[in-house]
Amino acid sequence: MSEKKRLAPLISAYAMAVLLIAGCAYVQGPVYTGRTIFIPVKSSPEGARVLLDGEFQGLTPVTLRISYISSSRGDHEDETRQRELKIEKPGYEPFVLNFSIKGREYEKIFPSISLKKMEKADNSTAKGDAPGKAREEIQELKKETGRYRKALQETEKLKTEIAAPPRLKDKKPARHDRKRRKTVPAKRVISQKIYTIQVGSFTKAGYARKQFDSIARKLNKKALAYLRIEKVGKFYSVRLGKFKDYRAAEKFMQAIKTRLPGVIIVRSYLRPDRIIRIFKDSNAP
Repeated sequence: MSEKKRLAPLISAYAMAVLLIAGCAYVQGPVYTGRTIFIPVKSSPEGARVLLDGEFQGLTPVTLRISYISSSRGDHEDETRQRELKIEKPGYEPFVLNFSIKGREYEKIFPSISLKKMEKADNSTAKGDAPGKAREEIQELKKETGRYRKALQETEKLKTEIAAPPRLKDKKPARHDRKRRKTVPAKRVISQKIYTIQVGSFTKAGYARKQFDSIARKLNKKALAYLRIEKVGKFYSVRLGKFKDYRAAEKFMQAIKTRLPGVIIVRSYLRPDRIIRIFKDSNAP
């Protein structure tokens, strides 16, 4: 009996150590998810140019949309890297803010940025006669604003055309119209609605190309079918595979998730005109 009593504490300590080691073996690694934040940007006065990492985003007031990959530990490159927000308007000192998603320095722009007026250099400026360089900047700003407004108008027009139901024509087209339609067929973009795996989405093509090359090194040749970069609006999206149903896409996602954490399944059209780069052994649609 005395021998068993002496061994009892040792057995308990050994069992506790085994349980602690087993618990440590199942510690889960970081979880990656795709996220998007919306940052409203206002300025006083309004109509200032807004640039994010050197790319024109619009005139204030405007809402920035930033898509990034988030990790449970908050240490992913998309969260920690520095981005530059610049707000400028002729006659005012530019506002520059370097921020990261993790640091949340962008909260400094709320609720509005008051631009400081530049001091007038001489009498000619006080009378409204801007120097040559300032005039050139104003003209360039007007051109850029015109292009931006034109793009908005075309977008709204396209939305209206898509939403409007087709109209039935009361009369048959003229004979010469029928001939013209037969000889000059309309150009159509063939597209397929599929399920695909989205790995990342960036506002700069360089980041998308880096992720494309990284994926090509991580996965085997069979898993790289339809690895591509698509230009969707102003975003460069890195996507992988094409699937007719959700289950097939989910099965593939689970197989690559250990190598590519943070991937998501999206439902979209596969359009050849949006593909700017595709893996060389993939068959283009």
